Amino acid sequence: MVNNYEYFAPLSSPKVKHKNLKNTIDLIKIKNGEYGVVNFNNMIPIFGKNYKEFDLNKKTTNKEEKYRIELMNNQLRWLTSHKKEIYIKSKLLYNLYKNNKLPQNVKDRCGNFLLLERICKEYSNIIV
Repeated sequence: MVNNYEYFAPLSSPKVKHKNLKNTIDLIKIKNGEYGVVNFNNMIPIFGKNYKEFDLNKKTTNKEEKYRIELMNNQLRWLTSHKKEIYIKSKLLYNLYKNNKLPQNVKDRCGNFLLLERICKEYSNIIV
């Protein structure tokens, strides 16, 4: 929760390159990259009425979907156990962006959080 908005940061599935990345102000590796990364620079504001939860207990026989659900459960366990660190990092990035205190290369990678909030509010008013 930042500035009265629920912010969602996209998760990236594991890739070989994640092993060599370092945790930065706008990225955190999930279990050292084994389960992917969280991209805080691409986080977006959303109101609760504008999203649906995914059922991680869904039963499936599809191999790819089974792998994806298992990965998301592993990501969720790791994220839950690192909740405080994630909150602090996302809030810090947001505030540094908002106060124009980010290095330019990081700011260039970030979405415009204030513009996204305005658009989220407009969208939410349309979808009642």
